[in-house]
Amino acid sequence: MDTNGDGYIGQDEYLAVLESITDPQAALAGFRQLDTDGDGRISVAEFQAGIQQVMLSEDASAPGTSMLFEH
Repeated sequence: MDTNGDGYIGQDEYLAVLESITDPQAALAGFRQLDTDGDGRISVAEFQAGIQQVMLSEDASAPGTSMLFEH
């Protein structure tokens, strides 16, 4: 996803991938939830935490649970 190799996933990079599998608003909502520090990009740590939440969390409000699809 990090097409420019800066170590972060920017909103444009995230949307370019996710809009192909979900609607743009849901993709944007997922990006905003993963960007837990609100800096406009997703760090490796934020992405890893989101993946962990998708796979392991039973908390529907955890940021990672909306990574792909809006609730």
